[in-house]
Amino acid sequence: MYFMPGIENIELRSLDFYIRKNAHFIAYFILGVLTLFALVQSAAKKPANLALLFCILYAMSDEFHQLFIPGRSGQFRDVLIDGAGAVLGVLLTTIVINRISRRF
Repeated sequence: MYFMPGIENIELRSLDFYIRKNAHFIAYFILGVLTLFALVQSAAKKPANLALLFCILYAMSDEFHQLFIPGRSGQFRDVLIDGAGAVLGVLLTTIVINRISRRF
């Protein structure tokens, strides 16, 4: 089964794979942003480092948890994708916070 007529290389399964992996990336991007905001508001020391640590540990625990669910599998690749999303979210948020704080 193909997604678009005339484009025979894109199968629905591969498209589904990319959609799911991008969803992981985006979800952890948002988690990284929200965790960083929470830690900044609580006046934690080194909030970016703590936010990344929290997000990566959460990704690891989520994949470990999936090992015990029938039909699911925990994969190190997913931890890397989740971690990359969190890193980008924390990095971009830190840049935005620093630029805004310089203006005021």
